[in-house]
Amino acid sequence: MESSIGVLEAVIALVEGCPKAPFQKDKILVEKKTLLDMLAKLRLVIQTDGAASQSATMTQEVAPRLRKAEVDPKVFGVEGEALIRQAKEEANGMRQAADDYAKNVLDNLQIVISKMLRNLETGRERLKKYQEEDK
Repeated sequence: MESSIGVLEAVIALVEGCPKAPFQKDKILVEKKTLLDMLAKLRLVIQTDGAASQSATMTQEVAPRLRKAEVDPKVFGVEGEALIRQAKEEANGMRQAADDYAKNVLDNLQIVISKMLRNLETGRERLKKYQEEDK
């Protein structure tokens, strides 16, 4: 997913690249659907960034309490033990999601690198063929 700055830069580039309205100095012609699509994408990116930021903040606030609970689980009592168990399950789920994401990124990177290697080999073969034709 793109960053909010990247989407915002794309919107700015769109506006700067639009033709001027006839007989107007400061007005431009923009395709409504294109601009609305880009703004919707920007909204989504900002909401996603905000949710991730909020999640990270919550994790930072909860982490010291969890460390304390690991030292002395009796601190939270019976209800606290259930919360600790739930937090550990959520942490494991987040870890699994992060592992899955990393695996997908690495798989995609492997595909890209494989394609680049094939292109490199093809280029070398063509160069070798051209060199042999020149002889």
